[in-house]
Amino acid sequence: MRNPAKLTYYIGLIKPQTLALRFDCGTDDSLIDANRWLHQQLVARKISHEYQEYAGTHEWAYWHEHVAESFKWFSAIEKRHKSAV
Repeated sequence: MRNPAKLTYYIGLIKPQTLALRFDCGTDDSLIDANRWLHQQLVARKISHEYQEYAGTHEWAYWHEHVAESFKWFSAIEKRHKSAV
């Protein structure tokens, strides 16, 4: 992680319930520690989000297997937003 203090500052600017956030990471991904840290920061600040870990690394095979879940999640958010407008 390049600058955790700067990221912590920006996370602190997020108002709860104003952001739809979902991310996942492979347990063998070189970015797993950064993703876990971000998840912990969001939990500590009670910022709603969805975080998942799955077996895999930072490669196409992992993304291909899990991207549909992200699309479904964002689609559900879009549907809720349209029904609220």
